[in-house]
Amino acid sequence: MRKRVLTLWDGSVFLALVVLMGCLIAAVAAYHHIYMKTPDYAVAQVIRAAHSGDIETFSQHVDEEALSGQFFDALVSHTSDSTDEAFLLNLVRSPLRSSFVTTADLYLDWTLTGNTDNDEYKKTGDNLQRTLKSAGLSIPLAGWHLDSADWSQGKTVKLYLYNDRLGATVPCTVTLEQTPSQTWMITGLADPAAFLNDLREVMKQELDEYNEPTQKKIDAIMTVRNVSSKIVSGQGRTFLRLSYTPVFRKDRSDIAAIKAVYTLRRDSDKAVLYTSPLRLSTSAEKRTHESQFLLNPLIPSQYSLIRSQNLDGMTGELHITAITLNDGTSFSLADTLPDGQ
Repeated sequence: MRKRVLTLWDGSVFLALVVLMGCLIAAVAAYHHIYMKTPDYAVAQVIRAAHSGDIETFSQHVDEEALSGQFFDALVSHTSDSTDEAFLLNLVRSPLRSSFVTTADLYLDWTLTGNTDNDEYKKTGDNLQRTLKSAGLSIPLAGWHLDSADWSQGKTVKLYLYNDRLGATVPCTVTLEQTPSQTWMITGLADPAAFLNDLREVMKQELDEYNEPTQKKIDAIMTVRNVSSKIVSGQGRTFLRLSYTPVFRKDRSDIAAIKAVYTLRRDSDKAVLYTSPLRLSTSAEKRTHESQFLLNPLIPSQYSLIRSQNLDGMTGELHITAITLNDGTSFSLADTLPDGQ
């Protein structure tokens, strides 16, 4: 029988195979002992779980209660005095906060698992939508996807949320903490105020685009200019006084009703400090009109206005939202996107 002689070439192949196996073993070991214990691995698992409806894995890497609580705090603080320690303490203990967290977590879990074809799911969504709208955030709840994420920066990762209805992507930077098992969990929002502002800006752009044809029809009938605001006090009460000048481009006698919304915002972060609907008068074109709003000291943001006695660093806005003519013709701006948009 002819014996096979081991050549130099055969030895090189064998050595290469050994090196390759060593590399593969090292790669697997690195995956299990290094990458699986990084924030990036946790985020990758969250994205995969969100796409597949794997609620167990999602909950392992996301503190839903903490995120919902921070989001609620940001919603309320955005319209209040966020520097008042007593207010912030009461906010954390508020039953409204607890209810919002429970409702938001339930809605998210049902959405991820596809358990959406029931009356309770719709009722839960409606409750959340009302809360968001009352805080000036009329965003759609449906159609959100966790698209992708940047590489982690220390203990933070920027996620990208896409919404089908808005056709837009909103960035959201989250914070992560390491667990006793050396894995990582998303535990909070790095900048809740910035996230809310991004949501509001995206929603405003979409609504402005949707309302553009109606807005042009309203502007062709009437606009307002010289909008100003000031604080006035007397007899133990404090008012927010609005002044404006109407400009009519159609005979005033043809107009039956004009609805508007007055909003006072803080310049630094665009926080809404006061908002109220009102009806505008059709009398006396190009004459200054005034409206007064009684401030309530039991509402934190209004109490702050009462204490300040001035509106430095704030801007008042007056927007016409609807006009009805005597012949029954009506033009009204939408405050939420209709279904299918």
